[in-house]
Amino acid sequence: EPETEIRFAARIDGAQGGIDTTRTEMIVYGEIEVGEQKNGEKRRPGETEIGRPNECQMTNDDLYGAKAPTPELSNYRTMESSNHKIYFTSDAFEPTSGDWYGIRFVNGLEREIDNWVIEHATCCLDMPMTEKLELKNSNIIGASQYGLLFGGEEIEVKSCNLINNHTGTKIETEAFEVKESWFIDNHIAMIFEAGSGEIKNNLIVGNDTGMVISGIAGEIKENMIENNGIGIYLICEISDLQIGSCNEFDHNFGYHMYNDTPDSVDATENYWYPAEPESIALYIYDYYDDPNLGVVWFKPTAGGFAGGPQGYGDAQLEKIKVSFGSNPTTHFAINYSLPSTQDVNISVYDVTGRLVSREDEKKEKGSYNLVINNLPNGVYFVKFKASELEIERKIILLK
Repeated sequence: EPETEIRFAARIDGAQGGIDTTRTEMIVYGEIEVGEQKNGEKRRPGETEIGRPNECQMTNDDLYGAKAPTPELSNYRTMESSNHKIYFTSDAFEPTSGDWYGIRFVNGLEREIDNWVIEHATCCLDMPMTEKLELKNSNIIGASQYGLLFGGEEIEVKSCNLINNHTGTKIETEAFEVKESWFIDNHIAMIFEAGSGEIKNNLIVGNDTGMVISGIAGEIKENMIENNGIGIYLICEISDLQIGSCNEFDHNFGYHMYNDTPDSVDATENYWYPAEPESIALYIYDYYDDPNLGVVWFKPTAGGFAGGPQGYGDAQLEKIKVSFGSNPTTHFAINYSLPSTQDVNISVYDVTGRLVSREDEKKEKGSYNLVINNLPNGVYFVKFKASELEIERKIILLK
């Protein structure tokens, strides 16, 4: 019956005992261990084994696990010698996302999961209080909510594929490493809400949003972030976060980076495509779009593949503020503030490349507002220089 609870232990076969496993939840006491597959043996999707020596099997629609009165007896793991994938999936004729809940670990043990495939669930792996998780060489596919929902103390995700999930991973933890994994065609590839760690050498492609970052410290580096709606979305408390070096932001069709925080971000050691400075600036949302937000700083890398607004000196990196206002605009105004005396040059060009306005003088520390009133409607290009900072912007004037 709905909500009936069946308790399984090793060497008990519920399906062969007449239990309708499509209408039950299963709580597993003890250990699930999957041995080597026999030559020529075919295993149905959704079918795994309990107590391999007895050849008994358990087929599940909704598997809840690792709730043992003695924690040392409770653990999901695969045998170290296993070299084939273990499948947890829907038994529907035409599987769809959310066909079954997924696998939920309800105690705080350490887990090592290797060579699993979990698909078509609501939440493929739900681990609210696992002390430590090592997830390796596994595929998580087609979750209607979360591929991996982790709220424990420490997590490492390595060499995994998270594909076509609503959210690939949502992680709120003390320490994390996510590396060498593929996040493809998810609504959101990754959400990080707490912790410190490293996101390194991942392929993040074709997602509506690649990463949503909130309240974490650490480094995002050497990732391919390509063809997403938004590559990285920053929403709060990112002052201890480094975005670099050598991430590659390639043709994200909304924004490479959306900084929705008051903190500035040093992203100066990354690669950007398209590589023209004006093109890069169009794909970054920050202070120059909303003066209440922080700046995303970027500059050419050693190989010359990137460019744009450039903050070279640490003293200037988060202190010079420039705002061009709304765009298009009804009046031509540039607001800027300087942390110290600077040589400032502001040049304005029309679409033919003709210089139509220029201000070039030494400015003391303080805030300034440059208004140009004598320009007709049209498209203009502004070049702002102050010491080692250079910014270019296109402005459309519509009075």
